[in-house]
Amino acid sequence: MTVNSLSALIHGVVAATTVPLISDLDDVFGLGSVQVHVKDDLALIASRVPGDIDLTALFADQNRVAKVALAHHQILAEICTSVDVVPIRLGGVISGEQTAQELIRKDGDRFRETLRKIAGAVEFSVILNDGAPRPVAAPKPSDGRSYLRGRSAVASQVHLRPLRIEAAMAAVDALLREGTRSQQARPLPHAEQGGQQRRFDTTYLVDRDNTTEFLRRCSTLPALLADANLVSAVRGPWPSYSLAGELETTS
Repeated sequence: MTVNSLSALIHGVVAATTVPLISDLDDVFGLGSVQVHVKDDLALIASRVPGDIDLTALFADQNRVAKVALAHHQILAEICTSVDVVPIRLGGVISGEQTAQELIRKDGDRFRETLRKIAGAVEFSVILNDGAPRPVAAPKPSDGRSYLRGRSAVASQVHLRPLRIEAAMAAVDALLREGTRSQQARPLPHAEQGGQQRRFDTTYLVDRDNTTEFLRRCSTLPALLADANLVSAVRGPWPSYSLAGELETTS
């Protein structure tokens, strides 16, 4: 990637009819509103790159990339609150109107199909992690028999936790599946021996009109997870990153 005053960083693709609802969004680089490139029934949303920014240097600088990534995702998050959007992975760049038109022409069918799948919906991510360790202590024994009973009780608690975790995750999945359009489990990170583990990571496609109810259900998770010593994190609403086949890059 090189300096190009015509370059623009792509954020996503929307239906052309929805452009009036989002065309006044601020761009990533503080140059004004986002660019809109329309072809037929689709519109590509992008931020013009200032002519003095070398994109190769920008994407090689982790601190700068992190700031641009945050602004990129904030734009997509704002769009998805009212408009369906196919998100494009950070790093997709066009070099002018011609390449924008060519991108829409080349990938238009895929964009249309994704917009059809996510019509009227947003995505949430629900994550369950181990809570802080809880010491399992036996009561102070008064004799050998009470000592053995205490040891047995501790062993029983340790043995029961995996069963409680399994039951809690099944209950969460059943609770959150109801009223959602689709779900997708994401791969869990490798668990370190003896460390706190991620137990559950699932995205849910939720109708915009149902987001309040979905979040209400999520608010009941702490009570549901307490016995298994799990904690929850709910993230979103986002555009549907899971269903959208994000582009790696463009010319």
